[in-house]
Amino acid sequence: MSVDAWLDQAEHDYCLAKLAQEKGYNEWAVFCASQALEKVIKATILTLVPGISNKELYEHNLHYLLAKLPIKFKTDKIEEDCKEIDDIAKYSRYPTKNHNGKPPKEMCTIEISQNVLEKADKLLCFYRKIYKISDGLFDNIEPPLYQ
Repeated sequence: MSVDAWLDQAEHDYCLAKLAQEKGYNEWAVFCASQALEKVIKATILTLVPGISNKELYEHNLHYLLAKLPIKFKTDKIEEDCKEIDDIAKYSRYPTKNHNGKPPKEMCTIEISQNVLEKADKLLCFYRKIYKISDGLFDNIEPPLYQ
């Protein structure tokens, strides 16, 4: 899959996350936002890391994927936000002992999904800006500020 295809699908997934949240499907909003981030990070890896294959990216853990990026394209704050989203996305999908017997739809509140979507939006903007600044050429660019 091309970098543009990864980016396009990331946008599509994020739109679905917002729609899910609007309709009250907060657990799906979280999951789709996580999927969008996964795809935009994979697009960035494919652009920045020579010789990496799609097969090497068969991973859904955002922290694992971030580890493949050059250091200047990730910050402690990015790693912190991605870890938080990863953790929430896991429990938004499956009933676990942490749910006290309740399904994820009852545990994932509007506040939780809003928090995840806000962080996801910032991260998506950050990686989109990198791609636009570079026009696909990442050798000598400085990433935008991420706070």
